[in-house]
Amino acid sequence: MPKYTLIYFNFKARAESTRYLFHLSGVEFEDRKMSHEEFHQFKPSLPLGQLPVLEVDGEQLPQSHAILRYVAGQVGLDGSNDWERAKADVVLETLWEITPQCHQLYRQNDGTEKAELRKTFEEEHLKNNLEKLEKLLKQNNGGDGWFVGNKVSLADAECYAGYVDFLPYLLGKKPDLSKYPQFEALIRRFEELPQIAKYIERRPVTDM
Repeated sequence: MPKYTLIYFNFKARAESTRYLFHLSGVEFEDRKMSHEEFHQFKPSLPLGQLPVLEVDGEQLPQSHAILRYVAGQVGLDGSNDWERAKADVVLETLWEITPQCHQLYRQNDGTEKAELRKTFEEEHLKNNLEKLEKLLKQNNGGDGWFVGNKVSLADAECYAGYVDFLPYLLGKKPDLSKYPQFEALIRRFEELPQIAKYIERRPVTDM
């Protein structure tokens, strides 16, 4: 078994969905959380000078999406065949469509402009994203299970991390999922998985 070390800061953000995959699978890994002081010392040795990084037997892999897909494949949570893996990618690409708007909102410091951006984001971009995710979920077993196949995958983990771990921090409140019942049920189903519930109960409390 390879030795896995996931290196990031002491918050969720770009590493949490990968942490979920490790906990779901029961595969051991070191969850190394750096302070910003440690990061600046360690930065020159990083492949791209940024975190997260996954170390596998001493080899370093950067970029959170590459790490997510790699770990999912290693622990068997990327779909049961090539078609399911492609369908999982469809979910990921759909979820990530709102990334530019998230970055724009996150980086805006002017209070008035931030309020306008938040309003547009919620009424247009978030609504459109949720409609698409609800539609994709319904295409698999009527939306009563997971996004692909018959078991949880990286698609479910990443959607949970996005809508539960990150967006409440960005918006200052939980996104309203009430108009998307299948997706809302998926979120509950994911956090009620024994491995996930146990991890969430024990992990450090952070803003993001």
